[in-house]
Amino acid sequence: MLLSMTGFASTELNINFENIKAIVSISLKSVNSRFFELNAKIPPQLNHLETTISQILKTNLSRGRLYLTMSVEPHDAFKSEVNACLPVIKKYLSAIDVIKKEFKIKGDICISDLIDMPNVFIIEEKNLDSGSEKQILAGIKALSETLSKLQKDEGKAILADVKNGIKTLEKEISYIKKQAKINTEAHKSSFDKELLDIESNNLKINEAKQAMLYELLDKIDIQEEVVLFKSYLEQLKTFLTDKNKEKGKRLSFTLQE
Repeated sequence: MLLSMTGFASTELNINFENIKAIVSISLKSVNSRFFELNAKIPPQLNHLETTISQILKTNLSRGRLYLTMSVEPHDAFKSEVNACLPVIKKYLSAIDVIKKEFKIKGDICISDLIDMPNVFIIEEKNLDSGSEKQILAGIKALSETLSKLQKDEGKAILADVKNGIKTLEKEISYIKKQAKINTEAHKSSFDKELLDIESNNLKINEAKQAMLYELLDKIDIQEEVVLFKSYLEQLKTFLTDKNKEKGKRLSFTLQE
C-alpha cells in the first residue's frame, strides 16, 4: 500500500473540569520524514502525558514529522485562583522601610506600586482529573486514526495516478522503440552508401569522416536506452506492490534514473 506522508486533522473536545466548561482544541499535522518525530505544544498540565501521547500516535502513524497543537478556552480554565505571596510582600515592605530610614526618604507605598513588583502573586496550575485526561487521550487517538485514513486515501489516489502514468509511459516507449528502429534503418542505409564512397577513396582525410559516421550511427541506435527505460518501469511497478512501507526514497531514485 502506498501511503501519503502529509495530512492535517483537527477536533474539539468539551471538558467539564471542576464546574468549568472548557473547550480543548487539538490539531495534528504530518509532513515528510524518514522516521517518527513528534513536536507537541500542549498545556503544562499535560506535560507528564507526552510519552503516552507519542505512543498513541505512533500506533497509527509510524513515520513522519508530527506537529500536535493543543489549546484551551477559556485559557485559564486549568488554572487555580490567584493567591498573594505574603512572604515576598513582607520582604518588599521591610526592604522599603530600610531604604526610607537609611536615606531619609519620605512617602508611602501604594497598592499600585506593590502589585507591579515581581512574584507578588502565585498562580498554581491545577492537575486534571483522570477522567479529563482519558477524554483528551481518546480524542488524540481518534484524531490519529482520522489522519491515518486521510493518508491512506491520498495514497490510493497517488497510486492510481502513478499507475496511469506508467501505462502512458509504456505506450510512449513502445512507440519510440518502433520509430527508432525505422529511423536507425533509414540512417544506416544512407551511411552505408557514404562508407562505400569513403572506402573507395584512400585519402587519409576520409578516415576522420568514416569514424564520425560510425559514431553517429552508434548514437542513433537507442535500443539500449529503451531496454533500460522499460526495466525502470518494471521496477516502479514492483515497488508499488511491495509490502515494505518505505517506498518514497526508492521511487524517487528510480524516477531520477
